[in-house]
Amino acid sequence: MTVYLLHFDEPFGHATHYLGFAEEERLAIRLDHHRRGTGSNLCKHVAAAGIGWQLARLWDGASRTKERQIKNQGGKAGVCPLCSRPSLRSAAQRMSALGYIPTLSPAGSVVHAFAPDNPSALCGREMGESWRALPSVDSVVEIAGVRRSGCVRCMRRVVRLEDYEATLQRLGASS
Repeated sequence: MTVYLLHFDEPFGHATHYLGFAEEERLAIRLDHHRRGTGSNLCKHVAAAGIGWQLARLWDGASRTKERQIKNQGGKAGVCPLCSRPSLRSAAQRMSALGYIPTLSPAGSVVHAFAPDNPSALCGREMGESWRALPSVDSVVEIAGVRRSGCVRCMRRVVRLEDYEATLQRLGASS
């Protein structure tokens, strides 16, 4: 089983997340149901309100007990890498936070970072037609984007940019 966390693009009333579970082989189908508004009751209303969401986190090999444990902890923002846990971000989420477009390679094996106005990734690879930008409405691509690591060369640049931004924040906070 896999426990998954959806992060809503904007709050729906008090709700900002949905936590659910699915059998591994049915996870993409379950996410498609949520996207169409035919999954959970909350996601049905979120879809009807025109609010989008992103797959924020996966707990592979988890059980319903793990899902209940997370729900009982209270606010799901505490386990959401897009809200309050940047250390839990996937490579694609880290790229996106810096303004890059995370893109799944044609083989689906790694995520590359592209600037919005540049057809070359940070590593120098050229984007082709079979590359898939993240987040995606294709649930299989979305799941792969959360699970896959980043291209080593792209991630080196991402880490340097994260360090640079952290330094700027520290300097701004100290002045």
